[in-house]
Amino acid sequence: MGLRGVEFDWDDANVHHVERHRVAPEEAEQVIMNDPLDLGMEAMIVSAS
Repeated sequence: MGLRGVEFDWDDANVHHVERHRVAPEEAEQVIMNDPLDLGMEAMIVSAS
């Protein structure tokens, strides 16, 4: 269910936001466009604590 035809408009605030997570805008776009599978890693990390 990718988002074909969607264009991203990166303003400075959003570029800096993703950079704080050590992610480039192009990487963020790739993840969004590829409709990644959520493996629920957050739940696994919390339950392991």
